[in-house]
Amino acid sequence: MRKERSYRRYIPIIFIAAGGVFLLSKIYEKDKRVEYYSSGSIKQEYYVNSKEEADGRLTEYFEDGSISSLVDFKDGKQHGWSQFFRKNGSMRKKTYFENGVQQDTLLTFYSDGDVESAFSIKDGSKHGSYAYYFGNGKKKEEGSYLNDQLEGEVISYSNRGQVAARGFYDSGARYALIRYTNGQQEYISFPAGFEITIPLSFKLDSISSSTFASFKNKKEGISLMVGANVSSQPLHDEVKKQVKESTAANNLKEVTTEEMVIDGVKAQSVVLLDNASNEYLNLFFFKVNDALINVYFFVPASKMAEHKSSIQEIINSISVEAT
Repeated sequence: MRKERSYRRYIPIIFIAAGGVFLLSKIYEKDKRVEYYSSGSIKQEYYVNSKEEADGRLTEYFEDGSISSLVDFKDGKQHGWSQFFRKNGSMRKKTYFENGVQQDTLLTFYSDGDVESAFSIKDGSKHGSYAYYFGNGKKKEEGSYLNDQLEGEVISYSNRGQVAARGFYDSGARYALIRYTNGQQEYISFPAGFEITIPLSFKLDSISSSTFASFKNKKEGISLMVGANVSSQPLHDEVKKQVKESTAANNLKEVTTEEMVIDGVKAQSVVLLDNASNEYLNLFFFKVNDALINVYFFVPASKMAEHKSSIQEIINSISVEAT
């Protein structure tokens, strides 16, 4: 590559008087710079101002002469749209700059011109909503960024438009993931290292970054909460500690405690009675590696006998796997 030519452009200054129009002088405006491939074809051309700063549009070419990019500059900084192309002429990427800082939008495209992804940009970082698309135009994934980190819910779709997964993020870290098969909720996984299959009758109600997810079976009037926390203590000691803290802080009464096995994993079951609401809280604890897994059922006392067997069936249906 070598600099081949420099073209100077002038603006004439015109003076209009009663006797006519007079050309007084010429003022320097910009130099055009052209750079070449060793083959002799143009590699890029652009303008510079009196400070030798890029000013105006820079055009870059592939060696075959097709345009590879169009980038706007102002006083040496990117300012305006920056567009990037494939050799076939289709746009590959498009974004916007203000005074050298990326702002507003970042778009990428498939070779046929359809949008592949769209990101909101603020001060050079991904900030706000984003989406990916399949080649058929259907949405592939959508969510939000906060200062370049994923934040909140991210939904992934199959190419048929059905929900395939829902991920939940806090400052870029995923704290839960729900997988779906044919649009039906299948299981939830946590970074603590386990997956739990949730019965289809329970639908997600809420979820928090403290790794607790709440599901409800509105028809049966049962609420289900699952979560995990890291603990190096033996299961029995950890359960005893949590039950003691819960009963003291929430006006609860311990009713029964039972050891059991869930999906081949030793577990403990504890039933507490909420004296204020007259609801039973059924707690199930088990450990996978250092993750203490908690499964809670909230059932009205008047329906405890009715739902006791169904709760046991649900517990037996839970599949726990170390991830």
